[in-house]
Formats: sequence, structure tokens, C-alpha cells
Amino acid sequence: MNQQPNNMPIVRRTGNRWSIIPALTLAGLLSAIWTDVFIWFPSIVSVQSYILFVLLASVSLGLSLGAVLWLYGLIRTWKGLTAAVGVMIAAHFFGEFGARHLPIGLREYMDVPLLGSIIPELALTASAVAFIIILTFLMLTRPKRKVALLVLISFGCSVFAGIIVAVIDGTQRGAWFSLLKGTVLGLSWQLVLASSLATSLLLGQIDSNVSKGADDAPRASFTRRFAAFGVLLMFLVATGVWCHSTQVRYGKKNLELQARVKAEIAKSLAEAPTFENLSAPVPKPLDKVLLLQEINGWKPYLSGSQDYGAQRNGGDMLAPFPARRTYYARYATPGDNMAVVANVTEYPNAEWAKYAVRNTPMPHEFINHPESVKHLVRLGNNLYQDAAYFFWPSGEELIFLECSGVLPDVIDGFLKAYLVKYPSSL
Repeated sequence: MNQQPNNMPIVRRTGNRWSIIPALTLAGLLSAIWTDVFIWFPSIVSVQSYILFVLLASVSLGLSLGAVLWLYGLIRTWKGLTAAVGVMIAAHFFGEFGARHLPIGLREYMDVPLLGSIIPELALTASAVAFIIILTFLMLTRPKRKVALLVLISFGCSVFAGIIVAVIDGTQRGAWFSLLKGTVLGLSWQLVLASSLATSLLLGQIDSNVSKGADDAPRASFTRRFAAFGVLLMFLVATGVWCHSTQVRYGKKNLELQARVKAEIAKSLAEAPTFENLSAPVPKPLDKVLLLQEINGWKPYLSGSQDYGAQRNGGDMLAPFPARRTYYARYATPGDNMAVVANVTEYPNAEWAKYAVRNTPMPHEFINHPESVKHLVRLGNNLYQDAAYFFWPSGEELIFLECSGVLPDVIDGFLKAYLVKYPSSL
């Protein structure tokens, strides 16, 4: 008759197997909260690396679930815990990069009876990732079971997890704020994956051999049972300290940036030309100011002018402007919804026209968004580009072209036409 060594008490899993569901679900919830609070900011905002975010979030979830399984005696070796975390990382990267090769049509919402509106790509990706993770965890945990049974349980639980995540995502579509948004490694995903894993473990324990104590084992010491939580704690402390230091540096950098921007805006306001002895703009014929003829197949269909009053004191948010007059024209081709808009604004003198450049297309644009403003040279002329906007001063006029959704050759044609009439004075 076999006897247990040292008369150590026996652990029987049939008595506490149901508690694995709330335990793993709670671990998934805490991991999701930690991911959103302490991992997202330093990896996405500071380092700006989504790969790093996926890596650390996977480690957080893998260690959290692995620590619970270690506590229950379902994972007993460091090699098994390391393998569980490694598979968690590999599966999520497989989901991230594998989804890119799915047909584009699967990314559109699809109405499914009883389920509502879901994204097939999300359901397929979540199911595949869940299958890899659940099957691996079942193979790593004890007691050992037949592979066919593990595959069957993993498939059923993973498909259910993928559908639940996709349904949650569909119900949250259009919500301006939601903690249940079904993003990869988001709150809903970690909760669903953890609970699905718990369900699969519970189903795997419903076996005659297990119920008879086939995998009974001596009770581990208190320190041994909580050893994996020590590893998890070290990871949480490391990421928490990293997040805190990153936020401190980011806050300091942001304060320095605000101080610099405020100083540069004050300097720019002080450099504004004088308002004294300025003459009011005199209306001119539109065809004398604008190019009201076809430009490379684009014909003007709407033109006019508008006067703007002086703006002297606008504070830090606005910039000073004298009284001015803007002439405008829109160009399009037959059957095309796109349009090129040309504005020619006449200022009282060349100094004001040149000063207005730094406040185009928005006040203090060169200070607030220096990375978006590009210096260009076309036909020997200096000009600026900000997204789809092109502008430059020409004597007392400021030329502004809006070319949203227009091909580069069309833009070049308009730049050439207006630069010939209005050479840059930069």
C-alpha cells in the first residue's frame, strides 16, 4: 500500500475547483487595470511604442494568471510559469500581426442574429489568440489529460471568448467613453480571457480520474504557494516606478514647453508692426486680384471678397491683425467634389503681410505647431506648407491656397500660376 512521505496532508482539487473562476477573473481584472493605469502611459505616450505596450501588457496578464495557477498548485515549476508567460506574449503578437493579413472585408461591421453588430476580424483574432493561450495553459497545468480533450475544451472556450469580445465591442460602438471597449489587451479582453481560461480548467477537472484523487499531491508550504506572487510583485513595482518617473519627467517637460511657448508668443506679439497711419483697404476688381481663368483643367466657379476689421488686443490665444480685405475663388473640375480654394488677402503694407505669415493658418501656428510647418522652394520662391495649406507673402498681399484631397501635379499647377502673378517676398 502506497503511503505519502512524512505524513503530509493531501490536497484534493475537487473541493475548491469552483473558486478558480472568481480567482482567475479577479486576476484578469486587476491586470487590465494595471495595464491601463501603469503600462499604457509610459509605453504609448512616452516611448511611443505599441510593441512595448503589447509586450508588457502580456507579461502582466501572464504573471497574474500564472500566480493564481501556482497558488492552486496547477503550475508547480518555474519552467512552467515561464512557458505560460512566453506563450501569452507570443499569442498576442501573433494576433496583432496576423490580423493584418486577414481580408479587409472582415474589418467591417456585420449584423449577426442574436449577437447584434460585430466585427468578424475581431472575433476571429480573439478566438485564435484565446485558443493558443488556453490550450497551452491546459497542457502546462496539472493533472495531465488527453490531448484530444484539451483541444476540444480549448476550441469551445476560445470561440465563446472571441464572440463575447466582439459583441462587447459592438455594443460599445459610438460610445464617447467606455471601460468595456473591446480593444486588444483592454479591460473586456483580459476579463473574458481570464474567465474563459478558468472555465476550461474547471471543465478539464471534470474527469473520473481526478475525482478519485489521481493527481493528489503533498500540500506545499505557505512560502512555496505564494512564490509566484513575489515575481508578479517585482514586475508591478518595476512598471509602477517606471510609470511614476515617466509621468514626472513628462510633466516637467510639459511645463518647460509651456513656458517656452508663452515666452515666444509674448516676443511675437511685441514684434507686431504698428497700427498707426494705416489706410483702409480699397476694393479692387476680382479679375485684377485673382486668376479667374482655367488652371490645368480646373475652372473657377465661385469668387468674391470680404472685409475684416482690425484686431488689436487678443491676448495669448489670438494675434493682432489690421483691417484687411480677402479675395477668394474656388476651382473645380466637372464631376469632381474636390476643390482648390485660393485666398489673396491685402494688408495695409508689406510688413503686416509678412507678419501675418507666422499666424497662418492659425494664430501663432509657427510657435504652437512648429513640426507641422514646412519650408518649400518652388520656382525659386520661398513659401510654407502646413498640411494641405500653402501660403506666402507677396508685397502687401498674403497668398493662401487650400488643396485638400488634391493630387500633387494639380497643386504644382496652382502654385506655379499664383507664384508667377505673386512672387514670394520671403
